[in-house]
Amino acid sequence: LYWRDSRLAWNATTWGVKTLAFREGEIWTPDVTLYEKVEENERAQERIVYPSGRVVMSAPRRSKFPCPLKLADFPFDIQHCPFTI
Repeated sequence: LYWRDSRLAWNATTWGVKTLAFREGEIWTPDVTLYEKVEENERAQERIVYPSGRVVMSAPRRSKFPCPLKLADFPFDIQHCPFTI
């Protein structure tokens, strides 16, 4: 997941810093919650900021959510499992 925040941009040549790392709560992060989840395992996520203001966040997670199956046309069925992020 990545986005750009111009408030976090800096001149790398002037400051001699190529990247900055932030933890949860230190900078704004978009909401990426799976609302229909039954269970979710989420690890700590570090946000890496580049001089341009680009923020990269790796968001590894494993989620389980309900998906009612309609098997009337099995094995020629097509299943749809909608979810909201």
